[in-house]
Parts: sequence; structure tokens; C-alpha cells
Amino acid sequence: MSWKLQTKNNNFLPAAESWREFPSKDDALRAACVAIRHELQIEVLYIEGPDWEHIALAQIEAWCRSQDPG
Repeated sequence: MSWKLQTKNNNFLPAAESWREFPSKDDALRAACVAIRHELQIEVLYIEGPDWEHIALAQIEAWCRSQDPG
């Protein structure tokens, strides 16, 4: 079962969409948080689960905020 993180790389014209696979939902969410915080030219679009579960950007951002210590 894989989870796919869909992103758009704005370093290219036109922007190039791609996805990366992860073994778990949490792994995909953690990778999305890293991209949101540190990869300025990479735009996180959504995460898709193995049963076509769709996690929208707003949900991803909320999850990232909930993981911040402090």
C-alpha cells in the first residue's frame, strides 16, 4: 500500500508536476511538511492514499501545524 505525494516544481516553465511514493500516510505527511517548510519552489498539491483517499493541502497544513512542538 503506497501513499503518493503530488507536487508541482515551479523551477520549470511550465511548472512540472510529479509524485513521490511513501509506505505510510504519516511518511507522506512528514515529507509534505518538509516540502512546505523548506522547498520554496516545490508546491505541495495533495496526498493520495491507496484507496484513492485524498488529503487536500489545507488538511496537510493543519497536520503539519499539529506536529510542531511548542
